[in-house]
Amino acid sequence: MKSDIGSGFFFLVLSIVIWIAIPFQIQSTSQEMLNGQFFPRIVSIIMFTGSILQIVSTLRERHRNQSADNKLDFSDGKKVAILLGIIIAYLILMTNFGFLVPSLIIGAAILLFFKQKKPVYYLSVELAVVAIFFVFKYLLNVQLP
Repeated sequence: MKSDIGSGFFFLVLSIVIWIAIPFQIQSTSQEMLNGQFFPRIVSIIMFTGSILQIVSTLRERHRNQSADNKLDFSDGKKVAILLGIIIAYLILMTNFGFLVPSLIIGAAILLFFKQKKPVYYLSVELAVVAIFFVFKYLLNVQLP
């Protein structure tokens, strides 16, 4: 249940960050409702709503299962704050260095944060980042930041 609250708050904050970042990342020249910002905004609204529902349902379940003298434990807040810091650092690095290098760093940083020791996971994440970069840049001709 601790992870339910932590992940709920994490995705709540992430959805707000995405909502705020959309106008800076996706420039729209038209005033139409269906432009390049439409789908990311819908996704952030769904994430926000799902996060709120997850937090509320977890708190209700805890309230039912908890006696009056127990307190809620929000120790997962540190983990959420650290992950949020990693994501903010990624956004800053991406604006200065583009997509490839920060994505390689963030992949390893998140695996380190979760104390993953298997080298095959690190290798697969790094290969996936490089593959995504080459698919978007050379096959789809999409310029990544």
